[in-house]
Amino acid sequence: MPLSANTEGAGAFMPLNAANRGSGFSRGRHTSSLRRRGTNPNPNTPQTTCPCRPHATHNSPLASRLSQLASPPPLLQSYVNSIDPPLRHPYRLPMDPATLPAAPRFPLPLKAGFGICLVIAVAVVLRRAAALLASPGSSGPPQMADLDRWFATHSLLTWAHITCALALVLLLPFLFARRTRHARPLHSAFFLLGALTGLTAYAMSRYAVGGWLERSAVLFFDTAFLASLLRAYICLRRGDLPRMQQWTLRAVAILLGIATTRPVMAVFFATARLTHLTPHQFFGIAFWIGFSLNTLVIELWLRRAPAQPNNLP
Repeated sequence: MPLSANTEGAGAFMPLNAANRGSGFSRGRHTSSLRRRGTNPNPNTPQTTCPCRPHATHNSPLASRLSQLASPPPLLQSYVNSIDPPLRHPYRLPMDPATLPAAPRFPLPLKAGFGICLVIAVAVVLRRAAALLASPGSSGPPQMADLDRWFATHSLLTWAHITCALALVLLLPFLFARRTRHARPLHSAFFLLGALTGLTAYAMSRYAVGGWLERSAVLFFDTAFLASLLRAYICLRRGDLPRMQQWTLRAVAILLGIATTRPVMAVFFATARLTHLTPHQFFGIAFWIGFSLNTLVIELWLRRAPAQPNNLP
């Protein structure tokens, strides 16, 4: 059997036809490297594209069968979505502004109520900070003096709660502004501060002027606030931005319910000579009224919003 004319390397000890073709081991290694790079080793064989990974090419019978299907089986599709979900982390990818939901158009009464609640909430936090810095129990009704003393003895927890709440309230206008409502750091700060505010509110409810009636309102609506915050976060991770906005509005309305309780308390204080109710008696009622008003108003507006083209879907 004739040998090749080129006697350099391993081809000198092979037959001519084997040297031209290459050994089986080298041919297999070369083919594997071409397949890893997505190149067809045999140009005469048509390439088959796998439906689960359009950029990959395969020559196996299974890949040929899958390419003939109009759509992948549900089990295969669920597996593909689990390993490469296109919208699992939408805020880690550059978003197309055309795909973002339209900014909601709030009616004027809702805007006015939102602004009033913001001002009252900031005033409540500043009043609590001033009471912590001053001598506790210096003035006011006996129940309020006892409340100030309790907050003074738990100053670390109180400062953590009111500082997180103040920062959360101050960023709310930017959360609904057209230019900043889709900023990633803003949403991250909203969820972080909201979780800290809600969790510290559980500990703050240990002492309640209105007793169990006030404590039950705080526990109920604080749980609803954290649940709405969690639902908004889940919708954000799934890329469902319209529903994320809806649950964010619910969480914000419950958060500002603490501001709505203050005018209700003012009414009770003004009518105390007629009703003969003490803060211990009407604080719980005021909490239930204030939080319920905010929750009902935003829920009624959200249920009317789908009929309006410029509002939330």
